[in-house]
Amino acid sequence: MQLPKIILYSVQENGKMKSIGSAQMFRIILVVMVVMLVGVGTMPASQPAQAQTNEIEVIPETISAGAWHSCGVRSDSTLSCWGDNTWGQATPPAGTFSQVSAGTYNTCGLKGDGTIACWGDNSWGQSTPPPGTFSQVSADGVNSCGVKSDGSVACWGDNSYGQSTPAAGIFSQVSAGYIHTCGLKTDGTLACWGGNIDGQTTAPAGTFNEVSAGGNFNCGLKSDGTLVCWGENTDGQSTPPPGTFSQVSAGDYHACGVKSDGTVACWGKNPAGESTPPAGTFSQVSAGLSHSCGINSSGAFVCWGSNTYGQSNPYPNSLFMPLVRKH
Repeated sequence: MQLPKIILYSVQENGKMKSIGSAQMFRIILVVMVVMLVGVGTMPASQPAQAQTNEIEVIPETISAGAWHSCGVRSDSTLSCWGDNTWGQATPPAGTFSQVSAGTYNTCGLKGDGTIACWGDNSWGQSTPPPGTFSQVSADGVNSCGVKSDGSVACWGDNSYGQSTPAAGIFSQVSAGYIHTCGLKTDGTLACWGGNIDGQTTAPAGTFNEVSAGGNFNCGLKSDGTLVCWGENTDGQSTPPPGTFSQVSAGDYHACGVKSDGTVACWGKNPAGESTPPAGTFSQVSAGLSHSCGINSSGAFVCWGSNTYGQSNPYPNSLFMPLVRKH
C-alpha cells in the first residue's frame, strides 16, 4: 500500500501559503519528537496503591506495679526497681531496656537487643525465658509470656491451668494474669487461654487496641476508646466507668485507666487507696496488687495505695522514660 504524501505549509508575512522543504520539515519533526520525549520524562510516574493497614498502637510498659514491688525504665534506658526484694525481684540486671513487667516475686524486661531478661523467684521456671528476640514481655506470679519477633507467643513457667500454652496466631501484645493469659492479635481480636474459673478466658468479640490480664478478670481497650472488662466482679473490678480511654491496666482486684483527657480513673477494691488516684494528667498507669503507679504529664513518677514494702516510694529524682506512641 502506498502511503499518502504529507505536505506542510507555512504562512508568509503577505498572508500566502508556501510549502515547506524537506530539510525544514525534518527539523520541525525533530523538534516535535524532542518535546514529546521531554514531556514524557517529566510526567509523574503512576503511584502504586497504598495498602490500607490497621496498625494497632501498642503502648510500651515503661512503668509496672507488681505485687509488692515496682519497676520503671529510666530515661537512659536502665531499670530502677523498689519495694519488696525478698527474691531479688527488685534488683534488676545492668544493661538497657525498652520495657519492664513486674510480677509477684519476679520481674521480666525487654532488653535493647530484643532479648528478655527475668530475675527474682524462679520456682516454676517463670524467670527462665527462652532464647530469641521479642517485641514485648509480661510477667505474673508463676508464669511469663512474650511476643516473639515473628508475632507468635511464647510462655514459660507454671502451666497447671494451660496458661503457658498460648493460642496460635500472630499477636501484637500479650498479658499474663493469675492463672490465665490473654493476647491481642494483629487483626485487633482477642484470644485468652488458661484457667476459666470466672469466665476470664471467654474473651468478648470486637476489635481492641490493648488487653490487660489481672487476677481472675481482664480489661480491654476497644477500638472506639471505650473499656470492657470480664471475669470476676466481686469487688466491681469488671465494671469500668463510661467514657473513652487511651490505656488500661488490670491489677489483682482493681483496675486503672488513663482517660482521653489524661486523668486517671480506677475501680474495684480500694482498702489501701489503690483505686483513689491523685489529681493531674498522666501518660501511663499500672495497677498492681494493692497499689498503683503512673507517670504524670511532667514526667514524674507517682504511686498510691499500699506502701508496706516501699512499693509506692520510687527512688527520688529518678527520670523515667517518657511514653512514646507509634503512629
